[in-house]
Amino acid sequence: MVSGQQIINGCAQKQEALAELTRGARPRSYGRGELLSDIEERDGFVYLLNTGRVGLYSLSRQGREILLSTFHDGDIVGLIRHGEVSDTCSYAEVLVDATLAYRLSYHHVLQLMSTSFTVSSYVCMLISRQLGESYRIIEELAFYEIKTRLARTLVRLALFSEGRLVSATHAELAVMIGTVVGFACSI
Repeated sequence: MVSGQQIINGCAQKQEALAELTRGARPRSYGRGELLSDIEERDGFVYLLNTGRVGLYSLSRQGREILLSTFHDGDIVGLIRHGEVSDTCSYAEVLVDATLAYRLSYHHVLQLMSTSFTVSSYVCMLISRQLGESYRIIEELAFYEIKTRLARTLVRLALFSEGRLVSATHAELAVMIGTVVGFACSI
């Protein structure tokens, strides 16, 4: 069980880590559909989200894509270099207009992690959460039928949205549940 003091300390550490990571950087606004294309480059960048959402997608050689993870406020897109661990192509796409993000050098983040326990702890927590999300996606693809994956995805999207309304197209839902648009529309 997590105590109230642990929650307060966790929030303070998060704010301290975010302050260290963004010191001297300015957030930039991104529109829905913009690609954050330099996250896979060896000397590329990561994006610390201030507000908004970004989806990380994997694209197979056959052209099928699947949503690997959705990033929210305080998350860092590009920490895990998928190109180094997979032979599929991945990319990050902004999911909502007016997404504000700090574009930070990947090497700068690694340097901060080596000198700041707060930053290192925060980044490890983010990676752990992203790996947990990837595990959940793999489990759903392996064990659940399309209808069940769709229902679970709609509930999860509603819980994270304002007013509990889901504003995803059939094509976006198909990518999220690992199927083609035709199946997502016919359910």
